[in-house]
Amino acid sequence: MKAMIIGGLPLLLNSLIWTLVQSVDKFVIIGFLGTEALGVYSVPLMGFTTMVLIPQTISQVFYIKISHLYGANHDEYQLIDKAKSFTSITAAISGGACVAVFYIMPIFVDIFMPNYKDGTLATQILIIGVAIYSTTMIFGNIFSVLKLNTSLIINSVALCIFNAVFSSALVLFVEKSINMVAIGTGLSYACYSLLLLIKLSMKFKYSFAKLLISSWLPLLLIVIPGVALYLLLENIYLAAGLSLVVMAFVYGAILLMRRKM
Repeated sequence: MKAMIIGGLPLLLNSLIWTLVQSVDKFVIIGFLGTEALGVYSVPLMGFTTMVLIPQTISQVFYIKISHLYGANHDEYQLIDKAKSFTSITAAISGGACVAVFYIMPIFVDIFMPNYKDGTLATQILIIGVAIYSTTMIFGNIFSVLKLNTSLIINSVALCIFNAVFSSALVLFVEKSINMVAIGTGLSYACYSLLLLIKLSMKFKYSFAKLLISSWLPLLLIVIPGVALYLLLENIYLAAGLSLVVMAFVYGAILLMRRKM
């Protein structure tokens, strides 16, 4: 029991830090923009929750698989290799979820929450940053599997600092709006993702390029065309249809590559 408590304390601490992580942007808004802006920011938070749910569920399933794999052979390199493979799947699904939420949220808000239209752009900005972060969730699980609790805590603290600094700086020096907070939060999650990849690469002498390609590339190949079509075409339904075509090509390419492997 004592060993379980000692082993679980760092995970408890990390969970408490993540509670703070999810509140940093709210503190920035209250401090610089006021409670009314915080009310409008509830729409981006709803988009955040919707976006993160799918990759979070998938990563939990794969967490069990990589835990069993490492328990069977204790091969760290093979563990990362397998996590990289699972990450490509998660990233592709996250890309599709990101584009779907990006298109659906403005329509949803317009119909059901018209008084919160000012939060639409912030929602779209935030879900892109969160989508990038979600691609590295499985890599984050490796730290848990290998009981690298100190690294987990440092990463979480870094995310808090990134978010506080980026969001506050953008609000103070660029524009006082929730859009700046959303950009700052999105950037902080993207930086957290990069930091995790860098630490993983350095600690296990694994190619950073391979980690980045398996995580960010499938998502960006879906998200960049989807967002570009949304911005360039006036007809949102036409843009959504073309985005689906792009997704189909990317998913087809990923499946083909996996079969060849």
